[in-house]
Amino acid sequence: MNPRTPKPIVTVRRLAAAAVIAIAVVGSGPALAPPVEAAPLAAKRVCPPFCRPTTPTAPGRFVYIADAGWRTEVFRWDAGTPAPVQLTVGDGGSAKSPVWSPDGTAIAFLERMLIPTTKLEWPDYVHDRIVIIDPDGVELASYVSLDGYMHRDYLSWSNDGEKLCFTDYYKDWGSRGLRCLVIPTNGGAYNWSASMSSPDVMEILPNGSTDALGLKIAPTELAFAVDDSAIYFSADTPETRGRLYRIGVGASGPIGAAQRVLDDVNGTIDLAFAPSVGMQNGAPSLLFNSECWRDDPSCKDEELMRLDLATGQIKRLSNAPGNTYASYGRGAGGGYVVQVSTSAGGPSNLAAANAADKFMLMPLLMGHAPDWWVE
Repeated sequence: MNPRTPKPIVTVRRLAAAAVIAIAVVGSGPALAPPVEAAPLAAKRVCPPFCRPTTPTAPGRFVYIADAGWRTEVFRWDAGTPAPVQLTVGDGGSAKSPVWSPDGTAIAFLERMLIPTTKLEWPDYVHDRIVIIDPDGVELASYVSLDGYMHRDYLSWSNDGEKLCFTDYYKDWGSRGLRCLVIPTNGGAYNWSASMSSPDVMEILPNGSTDALGLKIAPTELAFAVDDSAIYFSADTPETRGRLYRIGVGASGPIGAAQRVLDDVNGTIDLAFAPSVGMQNGAPSLLFNSECWRDDPSCKDEELMRLDLATGQIKRLSNAPGNTYASYGRGAGGGYVVQVSTSAGGPSNLAAANAADKFMLMPLLMGHAPDWWVE
């Protein structure tokens, strides 16, 4: 559902060799004036082509992926700077799913690579490796497992920084599982050499898991609860497409079975994707993309929704043509970064919104899968 994006004009920095170095400390840049508020997201026109460059801007640092030649790469844009920086120049396949570590010292993403093998049942095949880089693009560590689950997607970092989770599968997209790398912070600092050389892999949902009705779940996009007590995810099989689920997570693994996330009106949430959980006006809430036009003729396309996790109430935040996704920023005070395509198959533009659902103007970035970090 994410449209392909055009090549941006960027400053290029090459991904360093896979050497473990000291982790850089991230600042949020110079202090900025209060944000200028554009039209609210619920307006009929969502400022396409989405907020031309202007000042002041949303504070912090943003990472996302965008086309760069024949593959997608990871980019970083710092508030107050004139242009994004390309962090990776890979020799393999495309990069995807970049996420900030909660302390802002590292970025994790997935990179497609070719693994040669002599096993007859596994000819040379494409495998997704997890890569950790510092904010300047220097590789700190990587993880590849030859357990057969070669396709990985949808990275999500726990808020305490000690779990890096993903979905995976071998051949059957509809049998995805959910696992986490356990990454101890060792008293506040990562030791990437020790953590990633032989990491503990925690299984949250086995491949092929079903819900209470016996329907195959197949998790896709992931989001941790604010207190890390659970993982929320959307499912994507013919039987459960777009259903939201929640599964408890403890220190040693899952707690209980996956349960449907319900609202206060219909009792079910369907055609919902890309959940992101954060605090909104003092209460936990979940942002998600909804294909509500399938059920509601007033929806112009795939709209952005917010579910209040305390009350079960849903609020529609957008009503405009195109696809809309959002992700709560770490340390952004209830703000979130928004990815919008204003036409089918068109480019995805990135902008930021504050806790009151007002846009904060930022440069016209074109990309997708954004994540936002503020000190």
